[in-house]
Amino acid sequence: MADGKYHLYSYWRSSCSWRVRIALAMKGIEYEYHAINLLKAEQKSDDYSTHNPSKQIPTLVLPDGTNLCQSLAILEYLDEVFPDREPLLPRGNGPEDAVKRARVRHISEIVNSFIQPLQNPRIPKLVYPDSPDKALQFAADFIREGFQSIEKVLANTAGRFAVGDQVTIADLCLVPQVYNAHRHKVDMSEFPIILRVTDNASQLPAFQNSHPSKQPDATEH
Repeated sequence: MADGKYHLYSYWRSSCSWRVRIALAMKGIEYEYHAINLLKAEQKSDDYSTHNPSKQIPTLVLPDGTNLCQSLAILEYLDEVFPDREPLLPRGNGPEDAVKRARVRHISEIVNSFIQPLQNPRIPKLVYPDSPDKALQFAADFIREGFQSIEKVLANTAGRFAVGDQVTIADLCLVPQVYNAHRHKVDMSEFPIILRVTDNASQLPAFQNSHPSKQPDATEH
């Protein structure tokens, strides 16, 4: 698909897809939206697997037809290629700047590598195939455990946003994850710093315009 345009394969309520939508909005990159309905297992189709052999979303197709997969890899690519458009990682060459970038990645990976895989419906349903309530609680427990770690990290890193006063990849991971926490009925009163920084980020146009309810394939508004 080398047509000189960006193409995003996304599902409206996918937190990983939402991260990429936020970044594209922040960077001012226009793209064509291709809805992949996870509930209908469209990600497993032969056609889609030509873009993403893991049969997951999101996939960002570059103007030259190159396929990029995995949300954090896409975010870092966008930040490298468009460094002057709303940086997603703290800039600077000093040791303290490297520490800030490490903090951003630390927070992001708690969401991406610990919480998100275990809250994904596939895993709770495998553990509790006959009890939707227990499956929901299973996911909620891991969200809460991950947030407990993040809240402690944010106590030392947060400013207006997760790491200082600049929006970073950490915020792009946290806002969708808080949305999922509400869906899983997690009591967020335990996490005041998470709530504060994500409320701040959620006021920004890039976050609002990329919200699941505003996507073409949304079934809830």
